[in-house]
Amino acid sequence: MTVEENKTRLTILSITLENFMCHESLKLTFNKPLTCIAGTNGSGKSSVLTALGIILGQRVNSLDRGPNLKSLIMSDKEFFCITLVINNYFKFHEDFFGTNIVLEKYVTNTTIRLKIMNEKKEVFSTRVCDLEDILDLYGLDMGNPINFLSQDNAKKLLRTTKNEQLYTFFEKAIGIDKMTEFHNETKEKVDTMKEKLSEIEKEIRKLEKDFNLQNEKLNFKSKKEALNDKLQNIQSEKNSLFVTINKLKIQEIYSNINQLVNSVKEKRTMIQSLNDKIKNLQDQENKEIAEKNQLAKMNEERIKNYEINIRKLKNEITNLNEKINIKNKMLVKNVVNHKNDKKILTREEIEKRIEEIETEKRNLFLILREDFKEIDDKIYALRKQVNYISGLKNNRLKYFSDKMTDIIRETERLGIIGPIANYIELKENKWYKAASIVLKNELSNFIVRNKHEREQLNEIFKRYNVNFKIILPSKNSLKEEKTIEYRSNQRYKTLLNILNVKNVLVLNQLIILTNLEQIILIDERHEAHEIIRSKPHFVSCAYLPSGDRISIIENSLSDFRARQNNFYFEGFNLKTYEDELAKVIKEKEKMNTEKLKTKNTLLLLDKEIMELKQPIEEEKEENQDELKEEIIYLTDQRDKLMNRCSEIEEMTNEAMGSAVQSSLSSKKSEIDLERNALNQIDEDIFKLKTRFIDAKNEFYNLNRNYELNIKNTQSQSDINNLFYAAKKWIDNIEVNFNCFASVAEIERNIKQLEKEINLCDYFEENTNIDFKREIKNLEKLKIKYENKITSLNSQIKGMEDIFDENEVLNSISKINKDLKFKNKIAEKYKARIHKLIEGIQERMKKREEMRINIAQEVSDEFNNLTSKRDYEGSIVFDHSSGSLDLKMTVDASKKGSRGTLSGGERSFAGICFILAMYKSSSCLLKCLDEFDVFMDNINRKMAIKLLQEYTLKNPVQVIVVTPLGTKDMFCDFGEVFVLKNTRENIA
Repeated sequence: MTVEENKTRLTILSITLENFMCHESLKLTFNKPLTCIAGTNGSGKSSVLTALGIILGQRVNSLDRGPNLKSLIMSDKEFFCITLVINNYFKFHEDFFGTNIVLEKYVTNTTIRLKIMNEKKEVFSTRVCDLEDILDLYGLDMGNPINFLSQDNAKKLLRTTKNEQLYTFFEKAIGIDKMTEFHNETKEKVDTMKEKLSEIEKEIRKLEKDFNLQNEKLNFKSKKEALNDKLQNIQSEKNSLFVTINKLKIQEIYSNINQLVNSVKEKRTMIQSLNDKIKNLQDQENKEIAEKNQLAKMNEERIKNYEINIRKLKNEITNLNEKINIKNKMLVKNVVNHKNDKKILTREEIEKRIEEIETEKRNLFLILREDFKEIDDKIYALRKQVNYISGLKNNRLKYFSDKMTDIIRETERLGIIGPIANYIELKENKWYKAASIVLKNELSNFIVRNKHEREQLNEIFKRYNVNFKIILPSKNSLKEEKTIEYRSNQRYKTLLNILNVKNVLVLNQLIILTNLEQIILIDERHEAHEIIRSKPHFVSCAYLPSGDRISIIENSLSDFRARQNNFYFEGFNLKTYEDELAKVIKEKEKMNTEKLKTKNTLLLLDKEIMELKQPIEEEKEENQDELKEEIIYLTDQRDKLMNRCSEIEEMTNEAMGSAVQSSLSSKKSEIDLERNALNQIDEDIFKLKTRFIDAKNEFYNLNRNYELNIKNTQSQSDINNLFYAAKKWIDNIEVNFNCFASVAEIERNIKQLEKEINLCDYFEENTNIDFKREIKNLEKLKIKYENKITSLNSQIKGMEDIFDENEVLNSISKINKDLKFKNKIAEKYKARIHKLIEGIQERMKKREEMRINIAQEVSDEFNNLTSKRDYEGSIVFDHSSGSLDLKMTVDASKKGSRGTLSGGERSFAGICFILAMYKSSSCLLKCLDEFDVFMDNINRKMAIKLLQEYTLKNPVQVIVVTPLGTKDMFCDFGEVFVLKNTRENIA
């Protein structure tokens, strides 16, 4: 076979790989129909077929080589390029391409570029659809597994033992699966057409209904006059009935109001009687109260005199007790001095002792004064702080400006948010300094939603001579009004965690402006230093309770305290100051107790000084007998005074008891009972008035309803007079209902009214009418008349709608035209659906015939191929269940399916199965990757021989990849490429 003959059969002339998988640069030129690519593991044999499949339209995931094309770029490279040269023996655009077509695919991490060129690198197209046209022209269907058997598909085919998978492979190889897909698409089209046909048939039925209705309208015209006469008679009867019903309802209202008037008369009579009774009881009560008040006044004067005498006696008793105590102490002291024979002190010693006592007094007084001054100063400072914070808490807005309250009053009316401080609460008081420092510049900010609000707010600020920051958020944040996404470190407490922000817009602005979600709060300084040094994620800085800020600045740890004396959130720390103030006040109370003890000590010292200053001679002259007599006399006087005091206290208690008893009223309970009865009657009258108002409203509603619904009738003037008289009568009755005249006067007014307006003349003489039953019966009859009128009006209206005979005839003509058009479309759809169904059935029949014929041919060819190895092979097809069983007899004693064969025998059966199906494929390029990987040498030699025979007998180009030896691959029409191990090159 000459080189020229080989070239005419070659489809692929060369392939060039650059930075593709393990190949930095590789070019293979194909000169013979059978090409074998061999090499050790890692030499990139399969990469060549992978590149061929990719540039001929295969998807990378179908080749099991990675998730996408950029994953196939060689390591440390930025792109790969595949260039394929195709023999243009079909003379596709020969004037441009000439003898060869060049395909190039260039892939980077961000782009994928396809070029269809001539050998001069002139670009014909970069579109995928043009590539698909070329592949269709050359029949290069690389999606068919027998045309392009990848490494993974080869292993799956050679290893599989499932008959269903083999049958699926067979269908895909011979193209039955595409035919089935086409049939399914056609069926879907038929179903869509059937749905449209169903809609058209519905429209046809509606048109037929309209056609019948228009025909009926032509017959309604003659009935119109009879229906009009009948309608007029029924309308007249209905109006008469309507008048009768209104008369009965007015009579019912008249009867009810009369009953209410009589009830009110009775109640007013009872009220007059009760008022007289209450007046008598009140007169009696007032008389008793006057008497008892006079008695109470006398008792009060007596009690007052008694209390004065008691106070005097108690003061005298107290003085006597003091004198008795002094005398007793003097007596005891004299006795002790007498017993101990005490030595009399000299004047010098007495003066020295007095001086010592005075010094001790001064020292005690100075200590007491200094301690109290210190505690009073502390209380004053704490109270001042508490008052300041309390005032700030009551009106925190004064922190920013004294005019802030007036400003907020105007901004709330405009719907403006601000200041931001108004929407923030502190959850934990201990962090008030940190929160105040971080939010210092944002708390007074205002938030507006548009430029107009900003201009209005600026005007307000100018009017009050203040200047606060105005924030206008973005349109997206205003539209969504949800918390923006932010990142914070969940291991630590952040400033955001201790704040309760009541508005989403406010929260978003604080996150944007202050980064508070990444400001952490730490109790201990050393712990904060360790955390900040570790540079945790999403942490900008840390704050201590003292307000100190810990952060990293230029790789150095910064520990900084802001110069700030006033803190906005300090008001939330009010309880701490109040607790401290209470503690100091309690401490002062203890000091007051100590102060009393000190005062007692000072009194004792004063007493000792007085005793020391008394002349010694007076002490000696003191007579004990006189002291005892004086004590007895004083004690006797004290006891007499105490007895007298007890007597006066008993007299005071008696006087107070009689005064309390005199304040009781015997008539009060009786008056209360009568007043309760009077209140009950007032409530009854109120209910009667309410019922009267209901009756009055019922009448006015009846009058309005009558005016809206009544038609001209013979009795119209009579009912109009009745309504007028009833209205006048009800208005006058209402005046008497609400007046405060006497019962007799109201009686006279009502009688005079009945003389002027006698409604009974309008009513029937029978006064025992059951109004509700009569009205109910008449209402039922009225409803029957109304239903008849509605029915007749509907019929007459229908006739009036078709009064124009020409319009009805035109409508019938239009409906006829639409019916013909819709019927014509329906017939077309039916014919097309029928034709499509017949076509599907015919193609399905041919498909099944083709399936059976090809299956038989494949089975025969499989038997023929296996017989060359002295095997007896057969393929058993079960088309109903979709299974295929490859059977092969190796020797007379061993016959079975692929599952019973050895690995090499099963691989040989697999390659024979593929070769048997080659005749069913029109593709002139066959690619096989590692088809012989599981074969033993004998079966492999036979498989290669069969492949060579197929290549020789058929005008195809075959490219195979093998990891095994290439000795058996050499032939006159074949060539072998042995690739070097790319890993060794890299090393």
